[in-house]
Amino acid sequence: MPLEDMLKLVETLKARIATHSGALSNSESDTRYALINPLLKELGWDTSDPAQVRTEYAIGGRADYALFGDDSNIPIVIVEAKKMSVQLEQEAVQALNYCNAEGVPYFAVTNGKRWEVYDTFKPVPLDKKKIVSFDLLEQPPVEVCLKALALWREGILSSIVMPANSPLTAYPNEDISPTLIADNRVQSQIYQSPTPFVSEPADVSFNGWHTLNDFRVISGGPSPRRIRFPDGSQTNIARWKSILIETVRWLVNRGLLNLGDCPIRKGNNKRYMVSTSPIHPSDNPFRSPEAVGQFHIETHINSIQSVRNTKFVIERVGQNPADFFLKNSG
Repeated sequence: MPLEDMLKLVETLKARIATHSGALSNSESDTRYALINPLLKELGWDTSDPAQVRTEYAIGGRADYALFGDDSNIPIVIVEAKKMSVQLEQEAVQALNYCNAEGVPYFAVTNGKRWEVYDTFKPVPLDKKKIVSFDLLEQPPVEVCLKALALWREGILSSIVMPANSPLTAYPNEDISPTLIADNRVQSQIYQSPTPFVSEPADVSFNGWHTLNDFRVISGGPSPRRIRFPDGSQTNIARWKSILIETVRWLVNRGLLNLGDCPIRKGNNKRYMVSTSPIHPSDNPFRSPEAVGQFHIETHINSIQSVRNTKFVIERVGQNPADFFLKNSG
């Protein structure tokens, strides 16, 4: 996605707002067609492909847009879209309720001119869940482009949901210090490219090991091959869901995860991650249960959810995901 194309689009959208503000302020469908769809498409979401984008999606109500990963039957992002004259505060509450109900990790609200992106399960009040906000008219086009990258599809599929500080390139000219791994500050290491181009951040590893915080999930890609725990012990893993299963097993064996910690779920999610019974709070059975002793794990999850759920369980019992490592080869 060349940054020049993104800049041209932002300028085009600004001109549309200036020319057609009356129509866009009175029509949600016009706002979606003229402003929202083009930006989503530029950010890598094919709005004509139901495998990636579905509109009027049933999720405790009707979400305007549901954005999907390559191997997911649960949306990754919900987008609530309104006509340009609507303020966004109440829309964020509605979107949060949708996402909590169905386990959707991110949501955005927009009136075409202003966008706000949130982390559903960050354990803080709603206003603190906000990852980024940007306004096509009130901020310089370059700033809008960089902030909009929080919704870039390839970034979201790799669990990198944040604005960029400058154009990124996949071709670093030096190694990243291992200290950046412990500090979880990958984004602070920015490389400049002769041609502005946005790609994935440079790979971060130490002897082939990546912290759980820094491991890049490529949707549809192969799972890592090994996991290493804080005490130095290691085990092989063959599937994405094995990351969660083996982590739960290690926590149980070390006495760090106890029956009193269950059930474990994010917010008011209708699905448990780990429980003492393979039944969700909705009274539906686990779709793909895996037992570890007296604990039952819901493993009907995709690659992104596997890593995210594992981090959540680790933090739930007072441990640090940065102390757990994954490796792509044996």
